[in-house]
Amino acid sequence: MRAFIDTSSLFKKYIEENGSKKLEELLGSVSEIIIAPITILEVNSILERRLKEKSINSLDAKWIEKEFLRDYDISALLNLMITLFESVFESSGGIN
Repeated sequence: MRAFIDTSSLFKKYIEENGSKKLEELLGSVSEIIIAPITILEVNSILERRLKEKSINSLDAKWIEKEFLRDYDISALLNLMITLFESVFESSGGIN
């Protein structure tokens, strides 16, 4: 089964919080996780906020970032985003 997972839910994969166990159960039946291109920015934003709030330390943030980048082929996601932007740009006639 494939599943789209939003950023706040996906973050539960990397840090224990309310709903983490439920996500872990769901992921047990998922063969592919689909994430939105903006997830990269949102994960970074969550890490920055959590560091400022001191709910995680810098070692935790680095570990989460490393695990997230390992789990998802970010380069393929970025290439997809570029292709989509180019397509939209071309179909709109470009800059006039």
